[in-house]
Amino acid sequence: MKINKIILDNFATYKKEELDFDKLGNIISMYGSTGAGKTTLIVDALTFCLFSRAYGVEKAESLKYVIPVNSNKAKAELIFTVNDRKFKIIREVYKDQPSIAVLEEFKDGSWKKITASVKVVEEFVKEKLGLDYKTFLNSIVIRQGEVVNLLESEPKERREILLKTFNLDFSKYLEKAKKIRDQIENEIDKLTSQAEIIKENIKKENEYKINLEKCIQGKQYVEESKKLLEYRKNTELIKLNLIQNKINELEKKIIEYEYYEKNYNELKDRLNKRKKEIEEIKELIKNKDNILKEK
Repeated sequence: MKINKIILDNFATYKKEELDFDKLGNIISMYGSTGAGKTTLIVDALTFCLFSRAYGVEKAESLKYVIPVNSNKAKAELIFTVNDRKFKIIREVYKDQPSIAVLEEFKDGSWKKITASVKVVEEFVKEKLGLDYKTFLNSIVIRQGEVVNLLESEPKERREILLKTFNLDFSKYLEKAKKIRDQIENEIDKLTSQAEIIKENIKKENEYKINLEKCIQGKQYVEESKKLLEYRKNTELIKLNLIQNKINELEKKIIEYEYYEKNYNELKDRLNKRKKEIEEIKELIKNKDNILKEK
């Protein structure tokens, strides 16, 4: 994060003030008597815009600290750059009504509003800076007197000052590390158990593969047997077709025979009928001859 500009309007002891860091350079030194407003101009303005808090005042009503006595509100603007993107936070605080927070981004030559929600602005600051109010102060600001104490103290005392300044409590980190170690050990135990299960599954899988190969071989045998039976079936079907053809031919001959037999019987009946007629004629002739003889 790079601070570009701080603009104050009716903020604490400042009626109108603008601090352009882009014009001032990378290293800035401010000096003045105690109570002149050095901390207010930079630290209070920063914490007010970023965290809606006044430096050194821990109570909830700390925002009212920046409102002048004879005024009802205070306003501050902070312009800063993060990852080559320029943003502006505008905050206004009132004695008798809720505070206002606006977040804007400089795009295409002008400022574009992103949000006017206090909560969204706070989440944005925490995401972009990766620091909360307390960590920001401990990392950026060294209170009066602490520099001298740091330079003149013994190594052990210097360590304590640095730990206090940067809010570093190694006991917390150690406890957290132990918890993480316990979690890792639990994960290792779980993974070990899972590995054993996987080994058993692999063993079973190998058995399944062997059985599968046997099944495949059995399937191949069945397929070959099926092909052989299919061949035999086709062969028998061919034979059956030949037999059926012969049967059809015989049936035709039987029909033909029955036809001739019928004709033969009809002719035979007709012949017998003719014979009978001839016999009758013969009998008549005989009778006639006998009659003639008697006369």
